[in-house]
Formats: sequence, C-alpha cells, structure tokens
Amino acid sequence: MAVLLMLVAVLAAGACRGPGEVARSRDAIPSAGTVPTPPPFDAQVRLDPRLVADLKLVPEAFRTASLTEGKDVDSLAFWQGPEGPPWLLVTLKDDGYVLVLDAETGAELDRIGGAGEALGRLGRPNGIAVVDDVVVVAERDNRRVQVLRLPAFEPLGAFGQELLKWPYGVAVDRLGEWYELYVTDSYDSPEHEPPTPDVCRNRVRHYRFRPAEDGLEVELVRSFGDPSGPGALYRVESVAIDRGLGRLYLADESRLRLNLKAYSLGGEFLGSTFGDGVHYREPEGIALLRCGTQPEEGYILAADQTQPSRFLVYERRSLDYLGGFTGEPTIDVTDGITFAAQADAGRGMLYGTEHDVRVVAYRWSDVADELGLRSDCR
Repeated sequence: MAVLLMLVAVLAAGACRGPGEVARSRDAIPSAGTVPTPPPFDAQVRLDPRLVADLKLVPEAFRTASLTEGKDVDSLAFWQGPEGPPWLLVTLKDDGYVLVLDAETGAELDRIGGAGEALGRLGRPNGIAVVDDVVVVAERDNRRVQVLRLPAFEPLGAFGQELLKWPYGVAVDRLGEWYELYVTDSYDSPEHEPPTPDVCRNRVRHYRFRPAEDGLEVELVRSFGDPSGPGALYRVESVAIDRGLGRLYLADESRLRLNLKAYSLGGEFLGSTFGDGVHYREPEGIALLRCGTQPEEGYILAADQTQPSRFLVYERRSLDYLGGFTGEPTIDVTDGITFAAQADAGRGMLYGTEHDVRVVAYRWSDVADELGLRSDCR
C-alpha cells in the first residue's frame, strides 16, 4: 500500500500541470534509493530519522500544559486587542469551548461557550479566525458559522444552517463594510476514493456578511470547487486568504492527494497545486506571512501531521518549496497552526497544536535564522 500511495503522489505531481502551475524549486526528498518509504498512511508511528534529516531544529518559546483530557484541541487564531496581553484563541471541539490563552506565555485566561445550540454556545467548534474585533467559528455539529465580537465574545449572529453540512475550516477578511468569509464544507469525505463531482463542486462556501441592527446581514456569494482533475477538493479543512495575490489556499488531506491548491478568490482553480510529494500525512493548518513592503511578498507555512511534526515553508509568489523545520524538543502530530506578528518588529510567533491536547510556540526570528528566511514578517 505504501508503494502504491507513493506512486499515486508522484503521478499526481507530474500530471495535469496547467499553464499557470509552478513546479517545485527542488525535490522535497532524495531519490527513493537513498531514503526509506514513509510508513503506511494509517500507521501513527515515528518517522524514520532519514525522512526528517533535512529539517532544521528550532527551539520552542513555550508549550502549554495539557488543555484537555481528551484529544480535541484543534484550530488557533490570534487577537492583539487594544490593551492587555494578546490572546491566542483555541477551539476545544468535544466540550464546545473556545479557550483564551495569553499569547505570550500560554497561560489559560478564560473558557468561552460550552456545548449547545443557542447563540453564544458552540456545537463542536473547529475552524476559527479573527479580523478586527470580530471572531468567526465554524461549528460542525451546529452546521453553521457563528460571529462574535471581542473582547466580550458578544454573539452577533450565525448563518449557513440551511446549506452547510460539515463545516470545518474558516478564513475571513474585510473589504469596506463587508466581511468576506470562506468556509470548507467537508461532508461525505471518503478517505480511500474520490468524492462525486457534485460533492467536489460544493467543497467551499463563500459568504459576505456585515453587522446590522437586528444581527447580521448575510449573502451567499457562491459555492465552488472543481468537479474533477487536479483542482478537485477531495477532503478539505484548512483555508487561507491571500488578498495581496488574489488567491485562496486550500489543504487537501485526502491520502490520494496530500497537497495544497491555489484558487482565485472568485472560486476558480488556478492550475497550481503545491506540496505534492512533500507531505507524508495530512497538510493541516495554513499560515500566511506577509514580509517586506510589497503585498505579495512572504511565505506560506503548512504543517505535516507526522511524528515528529514537520513545518513546511513555501514562497508565496512562486509556491516554491523552501525547506522545513521541526521543534526542539520534539513536537508531534500538529493539527492547527497560526502566525502572529506582534506590535514590536521581530516578535512574530508561530503557534501549533500537539497531539490535540496542547499548544507549542516558536519565535519567527529563530525559524528565519535557521532556514535563511526573512525576519520582517507580519
């Protein structure tokens, strides 16, 4: 099975390359004769050291205590706030909470929500995103996106119940009076075979909303996804908006894909997949870093949900793979990640989950030094 999956990944990386697709700048791993084949997909075993020999080791800034007795820590979002310490918001799926952590120390400050259907309550919250003082949460079991205003977590409303089936990842930004939101709807997600074309066409829902006197004014802009071919979205969760380049990045976790795809903000596949052959497990979490003075400069980070976790870095404009790192001490099975540029230059932090029970933080300056990357990122 492992040989078959590797063959599928190689063929997918080389086939159906559209005119706008960018090839990787270098092979992610040496030839098959010099490194072992990654273990079978289902086996949660530690990777052979030769499979991570090219990764840099980055010391952690801190790791939190265990945040849960189960394995339900999932997604992360950062909020600077006008006063006090910055917040790291963490979804706790099984119990229906959003945890509020001190983003500088990892100390737990509060728990918001609790399982339920009323506004202010959460039904298996998964994806979370922040823009301005607005936080949006994708609730899988309530089949909706809920909008709350910080810092009090005042519920402003919810939407999507009539259409969403299993919302997972969410990304949001603001254009004028309206907030633009993309949510992945990963229902009917077979792991061993492609979904039907009709399912693929509705993998991403694009909404527009703004606060109103009686709650939220909401518009469904479109549902989209290529029905077949390299742009088809088999099993999706993580999503990120790149307004500077007019792109939407989507991580395909299907064992038949294990890559990331670039779509336009209007829902058209751009012919570009990246990460093919680089990811050994699910691409989980996408973080976008903007560097320098030009809106298109910077990096894309994606976690590889392996043991140890692999954090892979791509150049934003070309989508070239630039290298990767892992934590020291070891961090395993990372799911959600987020990047935060704090007020002082050079104080950017990358946060990632470990084993769905805690959060580990890394200073971007340490990552940049190890990989020879720019440190002026936000």
